Amino acid sequence: MNIEYWLSSSGRNYVGVFLSGIPAKSRKKIDRSLDRLKRYGILPLLQSREAAKLHGYDMYELIVDFGKMFYRIFFIVRAGACYMLHGFMKKTNNTPQREIETALGRAEEVDAYLAIRV
Repeated sequence: MNIEYWLSSSGRNYVGVFLSGIPAKSRKKIDRSLDRLKRYGILPLLQSREAAKLHGYDMYELIVDFGKMFYRIFFIVRAGACYMLHGFMKKTNNTPQREIETALGRAEEVDAYLAIRV
């Protein structure tokens, strides 16, 4: 499965910027999960709980916990590709609504872009 990092209209790679600020050991764990997603698709990650579908949304989150650090990357699956939308460090059990809304806005941009390309 292809992995695409969604860019803003100005070319900013949101998830890339997020990943660049993560310590190397944590980043390696995230990279392993992304590699598994690329090689095998979403189903094995859902089964191993490395990913989860957000309840009530057509969106997933990549789940990477490293010690007391909890990383999440929201993504959508469209046209055989995973579009990485938004990454953040989770500090509580609940996912902040503002993080979900940020990812949803970017998902709408992806959908609009794909609609134009068809």
